[in-house]
Amino acid sequence: GRADLYVERRGLVRVSTPALEGFLRYDPGVIREVAEVIALDGTVSGPGGTEASGVASTLGKADRVADLGVTAGSVGTGTRGVMVSERAAARLGVGLRDPVTVRSPSGRELRLPVVALYSNTALFGGVIVDRASAESIDADGTFELAALDLRPGVEARWVERGVKVVAHQFNEVYVDTPREYAELRLTVADVALRVIGVMLAGALGGGVVGVAGALAPSRRGRGRGGGGGGAAGGGGGERP
Repeated sequence: GRADLYVERRGLVRVSTPALEGFLRYDPGVIREVAEVIALDGTVSGPGGTEASGVASTLGKADRVADLGVTAGSVGTGTRGVMVSERAAARLGVGLRDPVTVRSPSGRELRLPVVALYSNTALFGGVIVDRASAESIDADGTFELAALDLRPGVEARWVERGVKVVAHQFNEVYVDTPREYAELRLTVADVALRVIGVMLAGALGGGVVGVAGALAPSRRGRGRGGGGGGAAGGGGGERP
């Protein structure tokens, strides 16, 4: 990530995005910008198929959370549309500027263009819908992650203490420095590899010994609260 502090939901309990945002934006003289990522409640469809999971965010701010590795197209803070990973684009049967359909659980639909393609799916998965469009059809879900940019000269450790007090009012919401955030991402990747090891052990007839070895605790240790529970907090990327 490229921000000064990160606020992340790691549990299974849904968190109200508006409620948490109200606290995160409490002092514009301290926090310069907040980039939020929320779960997408709905699906994204193209002529080749449907993606059943994704996130919503202000597209021009998404790279404050992680480098997406954009390979085609471009976005700004006011861009309306959908960013799609290269693999998801192949599954959906779409390319840059092609339309896709975002559908909410209530059945409301919205056709949006593919405004960019990206390669790094480790945090966001295969689809990122611009937040304003998702909200317009009630396809915005639980809070997942926020990246906070502080104003020059502001001490991050003091802001971290204040944000932690706020975060503790919500279930399974944690505050991380850039270093802690990076370490957590490594832990999530390690857990994902171990899950794959379990699956391979079963497929190859490894038996109980192989499964136990794959699930052995990581030497690095796990961050508090475990791996992320939401779309952006530890999905391990999209499927192949």
